[in-house]
Amino acid sequence: MMERNVEEINSFDFESLVPLLGFATRKAVSNCVKILSNGEDGRKILVDAFASAINKSHDDNMNGLWFTNWSKFGFYDNDFGFGKPIWTSVTNILIKNLIIMLNTKKNDGIEAWVHLHEKDMPCFEQDEEIKKLTT
Repeated sequence: MMERNVEEINSFDFESLVPLLGFATRKAVSNCVKILSNGEDGRKILVDAFASAINKSHDDNMNGLWFTNWSKFGFYDNDFGFGKPIWTSVTNILIKNLIIMLNTKKNDGIEAWVHLHEKDMPCFEQDEEIKKLTT
């Protein structure tokens, strides 16, 4: 989990956010390995940390964003008997403020499936930096 105050967030651009997310992810993976090697105690620590993050996300004074990377799941490599998919997507996500990243079919880019509160979506869609990153 990566926590930042409003002043720090307002000074971020997208290019500075990526390394921070990468660092937080590497740290979380490293911590998970250590924690899970501690058996049941480790699992409890991990579950408690996740529950704490979920509780914080329900706090009106907090605005949490959840990022997950599904790019290594190989969705385009699966053949269920009628050929490999032409396109994959994410549907029926009930979690708000969730960004799911997937590889493109040609593996030459990333698609970001962004699930926001309805009131936040117009601001997101009109953001100039976001517009530069979309095709």
